[in-house]
Amino acid sequence: MEPLPDILEKLTLHVIHIKWLTMALMAIFIIGLALISYLFFSLKKLFKDDPVSSNFRASAKMLLNMNDLESVIELTQERIKQFPGEIHAHWYLGMAYYRKKEWHKALYEFNYIYAIEPSWRYKHLNPYIYDIKEQLKNTRPAIIKK
Repeated sequence: MEPLPDILEKLTLHVIHIKWLTMALMAIFIIGLALISYLFFSLKKLFKDDPVSSNFRASAKMLLNMNDLESVIELTQERIKQFPGEIHAHWYLGMAYYRKKEWHKALYEFNYIYAIEPSWRYKHLNPYIYDIKEQLKNTRPAIIKK
């Protein structure tokens, strides 16, 4: 059996190694937590509403409420050129076409919204899509002239 001082010396070395290992793990944990926090807040800023987008939506909503459908179409088409995937631009464009009774164009926009944001289907799109399908079912096709 080893003498007590040798056992205590080995035990002291193990305790020192455990202390440094614990400190290293704590440092890794703190750095990881800081990195996750930074990424979270960066993503939050990325998805936060910017004033330009809010101004666009307010303008489009106002024009739609005033029933100035041509202005809504012009405004939203310009916005879609700048930001092709902006869901609100497609929404207001679809609503303008819907109010103009341009069923196929409205349906196209609503289906596009569904493709990029399926969660909108039940809350926002289904009533309009069902109505458009009913309108198309009850509409006679125009006579094609050659």
